[in-house]
Amino acid sequence: MDVTYGADYSAGELSPAELDGFTTYDLRFLFRYIGWPDNPKCISHYPGAYHTLVDSGRTVLLVVQEGETDPAGGHDAGVAMAQRARDDAASVGYPDSLPIFFCADSWLSIAGIPMDTAMAYLDGAASVLGKHRVGAYGFRDFIQAAKEGEHAEWLWLCGAAPADGELAQGWPHLYQWNGGHIYPGGVEADLNWAYPGVLEALQANEPAPTQFPVQPGEPAPAGPAAPSGPAPSGPATSSPSGAAALSGPALSGPAGPDRPAAPQSPAPAATAEAAAAEAKQHASEAKQQAGEAKQQAGEAASSAADSKKQADTAQAALAGVQAAAQAEPGWIYGMVIGFLGVALLALVAAMVIASLRGSRVISTDIASATTLILGGLIGILAPTPSKKRQQ
Repeated sequence: MDVTYGADYSAGELSPAELDGFTTYDLRFLFRYIGWPDNPKCISHYPGAYHTLVDSGRTVLLVVQEGETDPAGGHDAGVAMAQRARDDAASVGYPDSLPIFFCADSWLSIAGIPMDTAMAYLDGAASVLGKHRVGAYGFRDFIQAAKEGEHAEWLWLCGAAPADGELAQGWPHLYQWNGGHIYPGGVEADLNWAYPGVLEALQANEPAPTQFPVQPGEPAPAGPAAPSGPAPSGPATSSPSGAAALSGPALSGPAGPDRPAAPQSPAPAATAEAAAAEAKQHASEAKQQAGEAKQQAGEAASSAADSKKQADTAQAALAGVQAAAQAEPGWIYGMVIGFLGVALLALVAAMVIASLRGSRVISTDIASATTLILGGLIGILAPTPSKKRQQ
């Protein structure tokens, strides 16, 4: 099947001369971001760039995207995004007959976005632009649901390539190659292709094709065997993703005489089995992430248990110290009682001596000593408050 090649990119803006200088493919359309003029990813950031590309024979289609999970906002988010895109598109002179593409940059099941919510997002955009101007970009779950529910007119698929049976049903209209990158003008970009009649319908403001001429056993479109051109000097994000990431396609002009045909290298798998394998891989990755989260939670619980055990041990040790501090060793009692006993004996002896001498008055020193000794004995032998509680 004959397809028309194009590209989407976000690392900056390319001039017609740079696009013409890329001879690996005749890039007849480009996807460009829209909606945030302050963001260098957007074509509206470069005054006059849209008309420069159009005047060179290329048609520019626009894509609006803020993050990877835009459809999670449902209908209201679709309305707000379409209003933003419409206003910015008008500022660059974008025709109101061409579509604007709205993105789901992840499998909906992996992102946790209900299908009804994602379709409501497209419906919100259609309430602003009209369904004939709504394009959908994403993986097979998002694109197929958009087709079956007639939520979008134009369908741009990423991930596994469409199977012949899907193309025979007239979808998708555009495909983003999943096998690598190209480098027109030294800028990293994704290779895309449009199926027969799609660009012509866009340019003529006609409805999207409803079927494509698929021949049994016909080879699928080819992707590059290896990236061509120098690697970009800075980081680039060519797929519609990232904060304030907005893109849009453009149709290119006729090829020059020195443009070679695209190299015939194996194309991505174009079967339903490949799509199922891709979805299974994503599900496996999600399951692995859930397992890692569960393991981390278990480690956190174990760490908390260890901390509690250490706290209990420290509390028990503190209680032992306090108990030891409150204990009254028996040898101290014995020593004090012994001294007081000796003192008492000495006092009794003094009193006997005084009596033998015929003195009937006990001296003040002897009386004071007797009082102190008796008070000391009473204080030692009487039970302490803690002993009383124990008794």
